[in-house]
Amino acid sequence: MEHDPDVAHGGGMYKLLMKAFPGWFEFNSVYALYPLTVPKHTVKLLTEQGIISQFTSNPPKKPVPELAFCSKANVQRILGDQKTFKVVWGAAISRLSGGVDYMLSADKPANTVQRNAVIKALYTDVPKGMDEVWDFYVRFTEKLLAERSYQLGDFYQVDAVREYHLNVSKANIV
Repeated sequence: MEHDPDVAHGGGMYKLLMKAFPGWFEFNSVYALYPLTVPKHTVKLLTEQGIISQFTSNPPKKPVPELAFCSKANVQRILGDQKTFKVVWGAAISRLSGGVDYMLSADKPANTVQRNAVIKALYTDVPKGMDEVWDFYVRFTEKLLAERSYQLGDFYQVDAVREYHLNVSKANIV
């Protein structure tokens, strides 16, 4: 197991905990990043180091079971109720973008205005705009599959894990 000294002072047990208990810990949980310690004291030490803002001391909690809404009416009702149903990725997008707010990062009125502008551009302003987007993804996917798949017996396969790691390695080299 590779250890990153910039994460949890080089500890690695958090990887095991987060994989063994998916959804129980927040990504920056003191409980997961510093297991086998007393959270209250860990928070005190992180505060003294001036890095407590990078962590949360919320205790782990059981994930809420996911519900599937399959009817068009229910989906429309949920998507139209921004006060009750928030985008689940909002906090993660905010962390990844350094707090930059854009159309998919939240449910504020400004986000809705941006989403509506994109929808208008794709569905109204450009004749067959969504068809063009669809065609692009179909062509690009077919190109990638042709380049990166290999035949195994009667089937063609793609090693998605290898492709992911190759692309991550290339990104880290640049």
